[in-house]
Amino acid sequence: MGFMGWINLVMSLIGACSLCLGIRALATGKLPRRLSEQYRDPVAGGRYLVGFGLFCLLQVVGYLGVEFGLFGSLVRGAIVVLAFVLAAVTVLLHRRRRDVTSRP
Repeated sequence: MGFMGWINLVMSLIGACSLCLGIRALATGKLPRRLSEQYRDPVAGGRYLVGFGLFCLLQVVGYLGVEFGLFGSLVRGAIVVLAFVLAAVTVLLHRRRRDVTSRP
């Protein structure tokens, strides 16, 4: 496996974990303590994590689709643009609070 293979593996793991944590937060209404301090409410944190997880997974799907010949570069470009629009909307609507002080 080459360098891009490892990058895609790491991105897919990060995306899957973020997506699962976000779905869990949306379903239960609870976030881990460290994360719950950073967002207005668990729903906002869950939406942020779902958006970030989908962004990572869409990037991996776009790359691997071209790598394995599932679709062409035009479709990959559309997936990448969709991923970045999703990331921009996620960050703008559900960004972290600024008044959080870091703890050791």
